[in-house]
Amino acid sequence: MELLSLLAYATLLYTYMLEPFFVHAFMLKALLGCAALALGCGAVGGFLVLRRMSLIADALSHGLFPGVALAFLCFGFQVLPLSIAGAFTGVALALMAHWITQKTMLPKDSTFAALVLFSMASGLFILSAFGSYTDVMHILVGNILVLSKSHLFWLMGVGSFTLIALALFYRPLVLQAFDPQFFRMTYPRSGWLDQGFLVIVTLNMVCAFQALGSLMALGLLLLPAITARLWAKQIWTLCALSTIFAFLASLAGLLISYHTGFPAGPLIILVSVAFYALSLLLYVTGLKLRYVGCVALLLAALPFVFHAPVSAPKPPHIVVSFTILKDLVYQICGHQLRIKSLAGPNQDPHTFEPSPQDILELTQARLVIINGLNLENHWMERFLKERPPSSLVIASQGCSPLFFDDISQKIPDPHAWHNINNVRSYVTVIVEALCKTWPHMAPIFRFRARLFDQKLKELNRWVRTRIHALPPEKRCALTTHDAFGYFAKAYGFSFLSPLGISTDDEPSAQKIALLIEEIKRRHIRGIFFENMVSPKIMNALSQETGITIGGTLYSDALSPPDGPAADYIALMKHNVTTLLAPLEKTQAQQGLP
Repeated sequence: MELLSLLAYATLLYTYMLEPFFVHAFMLKALLGCAALALGCGAVGGFLVLRRMSLIADALSHGLFPGVALAFLCFGFQVLPLSIAGAFTGVALALMAHWITQKTMLPKDSTFAALVLFSMASGLFILSAFGSYTDVMHILVGNILVLSKSHLFWLMGVGSFTLIALALFYRPLVLQAFDPQFFRMTYPRSGWLDQGFLVIVTLNMVCAFQALGSLMALGLLLLPAITARLWAKQIWTLCALSTIFAFLASLAGLLISYHTGFPAGPLIILVSVAFYALSLLLYVTGLKLRYVGCVALLLAALPFVFHAPVSAPKPPHIVVSFTILKDLVYQICGHQLRIKSLAGPNQDPHTFEPSPQDILELTQARLVIINGLNLENHWMERFLKERPPSSLVIASQGCSPLFFDDISQKIPDPHAWHNINNVRSYVTVIVEALCKTWPHMAPIFRFRARLFDQKLKELNRWVRTRIHALPPEKRCALTTHDAFGYFAKAYGFSFLSPLGISTDDEPSAQKIALLIEEIKRRHIRGIFFENMVSPKIMNALSQETGITIGGTLYSDALSPPDGPAADYIALMKHNVTTLLAPLEKTQAQQGLP
């Protein structure tokens, strides 16, 4: 019985703690990346805590932002340009702060505070002026699960360089941390040590920045070191414990993320906070270690609580990027195949970040269908670049895209499904891919596709009839973001919006003022929410113009099954009915036919 119990525990241990890394390459790569980060960040973090430079490290983490933003706009998620640009601006900020401190009476923390505000503002300005706020989110919130091989080698190289550099200059760094006056007497020209240490901090920050994002990068650098400071009495012990805590937090965060589906980056930092809280509890109260060990075991059991040992669901045959595509595929194949939508109902496909379960399902699916036209932005691009599925289908490949003239001719409008004729093209592309992948079911797919195409033709006639019943000068409405350009061109409508292509955009004061003037000039009577976007901007415009909100339009995602837009046809009918209701009411009040 004891042997059987041991085997059962060993099997459970393998299933929950080892199998994710042995079976899935993306999990192993994420773990190796975290280990490389822990090597560098753990040791550097220990010296940051000793030298009381935690807030300066925070400033450096934001100082990378302008360079990374410029490199991102020019080269995308390429490791080398991002690293060089981020390191350059970070080192420049550190050297500038050092120079200002020497030339003025300002303390170093005040100088860093001024420079970090400049860095954050300039980075946000660069991305909002020449990119989008979706790009901001991709930089602020990284994804450790989509590390490329080149990025992994970069992390390992910086971690090794950090350990070698700290070992070579260990004695001067320790002396400066504990007795700065004696250090200055011993090393009169010591400015190089401060500058060199800041360069090492910046390099590690660049690595963590790309893996975890700006908001989470500092956590892995400082939290393990602060926790280790409560335990360690020697400097080498502090650095070693900091590295161990960083690795254990990364391991636990990845496992919890894998078993629960929550984002890995925040979980890694939350586990680091849990380590700190337990250590602080022991340090302050003097509790015996065994009590803290019991609490640690309870925390370690969280993955088991969230993920009961039940049989795993069957992997999907088809993975699509968002719910509208899922409905189109379902209309063709019905219940014959299992379909998984990554972004769910009322979720924004512009800013979606895949979980470990999403990535696993992408690798298992026989067919992956995306919209294309930059809808999925860089979250899908980063994944498919390293781990392409066996078959990838871009549903919009048969459409003629529109472009945003006010941004760049190179950025297409991704919302092609708001023209029903484009959806008919989607269906043609999808049915050909399904027939090629499952040829034995091709007659069923083609038959269902013909039936659905007839429904789309009828829907198209209904939409044109409803809209053309309204005078052309009345066909204008205000929506939250630029999602209805294809609808406007196909059906003779006009839309204004305070946001751009992305739902995370931020309008300028000038744009809002011009928009209010245009609303009043054109006597627009329809202002509408969108199902995925905060209503704050539209409420403000409604109060400013005195126009009542006309309802909610569904732009980039379907509603839940019990909602008004549970499938594509219901979405279009709901949008047209909601869109025309306040306009037809105004027409009736004015006594027009």
